[in-house]
Amino acid sequence: MAKKKTFILSTEKPMKVGEVYVIVKTDGIDLSYFSENPVMLADHDWSTQGIIGAWMNLRKEDGKLVAEPRFATKKPYAIELKDLVEEELLNVASIGVEPLECHVEEINGQNYLICDKSLALEASLCGVPKNRGCIAFYDKDRQLLENWTFSDFIQNNDKPPKTNNMDLKKVAQMLGLSENATEMEVTLKLSENAQAGTQLQALLLSQKNAQKTEITALVDKVIAENRLDATLKGQYLTLAEADFNLAKATLESLPSPTKLSDMTRQTPSQVVQPAGTEAWTFSDHFKKGTLNSLSKDQYNDLYKKEFGVLPEQDVSPSAK
Repeated sequence: MAKKKTFILSTEKPMKVGEVYVIVKTDGIDLSYFSENPVMLADHDWSTQGIIGAWMNLRKEDGKLVAEPRFATKKPYAIELKDLVEEELLNVASIGVEPLECHVEEINGQNYLICDKSLALEASLCGVPKNRGCIAFYDKDRQLLENWTFSDFIQNNDKPPKTNNMDLKKVAQMLGLSENATEMEVTLKLSENAQAGTQLQALLLSQKNAQKTEITALVDKVIAENRLDATLKGQYLTLAEADFNLAKATLESLPSPTKLSDMTRQTPSQVVQPAGTEAWTFSDHFKKGTLNSLSKDQYNDLYKKEFGVLPEQDVSPSAK
């Protein structure tokens, strides 16, 4: 039996995330949430398709977070990845965290955000890590973030970052203030950014609720007008959550049901008979969408030949 491979899920190596240089303290990573369901994902894919196993013996050692993988035995993709691991072709893992508390610090002339506390959400096998620290970052809504700015980190934290051992001028510049800004001005700006993030989240939630109300009313309307099968309501509501404008435009463009008796019949002088259709039946024209090319007399003759009555005499549901 092959020896179990131990993966490094995170380190305290300095890394660049978007525009921000970050160090995540291993001792400050809260494992309580992740330990309840330590699934192993592929490339930070949260869907059930992304689950390839579980992490065992999760622990902190020498400033690193480490664990051993246990692969799913009946999932072909998981088996493929296990083979790559055993062949030493897949050697990288990465943990996904939500930053909770940070402070700003200058190290060797570079300004860093030090994540003193973070919440572990998941851990994945990856072909290539997102950064030197093997860490992926999520915001409060559990959305994976690629291009964070200093303000993004501020807005994602309940507490503004502290400015430990750092030149106040550099903090001010990172916030877009003058390098001569006072400590009070810097503190106020940090608080404003945090408050702005909260206000933005409230605004987006309000907008989302309004769109949900609007799209629900629109779906009910087109169903009542027989323009949409009621069984498709859930699908359109789901589509609206992903793309509200597309769902709305699609619903508004649904055509009204057409009755045979409402179709326009042309006069003989208006008729432009498509070539090769002389032997067509009424159903042939219906399937090809050429009923409107028939004169009223041609329409009635073909209808009677096929159904035995004139359209005005037909009482079947399809003719109403």
